[in-house]
Amino acid sequence: MRFLGTLVAHLDSQVDLERVFAAGDRVVATGHTRGTVRATGKRFDVPVAHVYVLERGKVTRIEFYIDTPLMLAALQP
Repeated sequence: MRFLGTLVAHLDSQVDLERVFAAGDRVVATGHTRGTVRATGKRFDVPVAHVYVLERGKVTRIEFYIDTPLMLAALQP
């Protein structure tokens, strides 16, 4: 969580989840995170996926996936 906190402290962004798929004990949501890097004003639009793991109808874990090379390119000055 430390990495995520550091990352979002440097961005103005919004996650738009566009599709949701149920697969057994998992729910997968895909979409994009869009926004601006505060330090440079550079805009980005990066694909993301969130995986929610369910046990007895409750979310017990969330996994976040992002197009890392594309996000790192946006963070470069």
